[in-house]
Amino acid sequence: MLPVFLCPPSLMADSDSPSLLQHLNAVYTLACTLVGPEQAQALTQQVFQHAAAVPPRERPENRTLWMLECTLRAYSKHKPAHADTPDLRTAAAQTLVRDTLPAAWAACSPRDRTLLTAHLYLDLSAATLASLVDLSAEDIETAVQTARATLRATLRDMLVGPQRMLVDTAFPDSRLDDSIRDYLESDHGAAPRSLRAAVTRTIQAERTPSSQTREQRSSRRRSQWLKTGGVMAGLLALFVVAWGLHTLWVGSDTAPSSTSTSLVAFSARHADMAQPLLDPATPDSAQSAWQQTQGTSLIVPAVAQAELRRLDVLALDENRPVPVLRYEIVDAETPLYVLAYSYAQLDALAPRVTLSRALRQTLEAEDTFVEQSVDGRAVLLWRVRSRIYVAVFPADARNVRPQRITPAP
Repeated sequence: MLPVFLCPPSLMADSDSPSLLQHLNAVYTLACTLVGPEQAQALTQQVFQHAAAVPPRERPENRTLWMLECTLRAYSKHKPAHADTPDLRTAAAQTLVRDTLPAAWAACSPRDRTLLTAHLYLDLSAATLASLVDLSAEDIETAVQTARATLRATLRDMLVGPQRMLVDTAFPDSRLDDSIRDYLESDHGAAPRSLRAAVTRTIQAERTPSSQTREQRSSRRRSQWLKTGGVMAGLLALFVVAWGLHTLWVGSDTAPSSTSTSLVAFSARHADMAQPLLDPATPDSAQSAWQQTQGTSLIVPAVAQAELRRLDVLALDENRPVPVLRYEIVDAETPLYVLAYSYAQLDALAPRVTLSRALRQTLEAEDTFVEQSVDGRAVLLWRVRSRIYVAVFPADARNVRPQRITPAP
């Protein structure tokens, strides 16, 4: 808090003048010159607090002079509360860095820019960043420090003597990191709307031809049946189709439906049949890609001793794709699949694929895991908000256990 001070009575006069507010810009400008913009507001408020307390008739006629002299008097009594309080030197250094950073950034190598962007702006973990730039996790910190030092040296080369000294003494690495984040956020933080729309069309176009091709093949087959088959062939085809649908959706009267149509069995058999949507993928990029392409949110669980590699899509039908997160278990090169079903998808799959009433009731409590196995694969189920997550992995993957999974990091 700045000290409350009094201006000498000799400056006061009986004549009144217009509102004190008209002197605000002059006082603030002088305060910025003295203490920098961050402390200028506090200093200006102190000056006007005192000036407003003086009755109008006791204020001097030359109020501009009075207000500025009061500002100088307040500044002379002000002592920073901390030695590292931001001042005019820091503000000036920040302006220099902000104006010079784009050119210095462009002069750095692509590897240095990648390291600083991934570490400071994308906030990647050390392990993920190490894989990205082909380094060991132990060497990442040194590599980032070297990239930062290279950028600072490039900045210094673009400044003259006094400017260079100002940046060296008043702009530590922590402030340089903040400036890099601000620069990336303002200049490169979001893809243009036109690009977002174009990419969305590209993704949709990549998925559409396969669907059209299937429809065309189906149409040709139907035409061939009509041309070459008689009544008996048509009846036989109808019988086969009806029997197939009966077997698929209802199941045999003699076989237990809980085994052939359970969500656990369906997930175990179809997890590795999904098509890639984003490769490689990180938790943040997977969430963003799913939001942009499907318009729904997706929470990516964290699995200890496993890293997310890819985001896949299991197309149950055109309107209800299921996200499939493909992890790789560390030191085992073994895939782990996590399918995330919405309740709407489960309802649409019934009765072909079902989730038993008992499992639904158990999964009503979040952070509750259900362990099962099918066809030599282990399966874990849990719920986060409006999705049921099903993890599928080899039964002998001993390092995958419920306590190693964080459902909503």
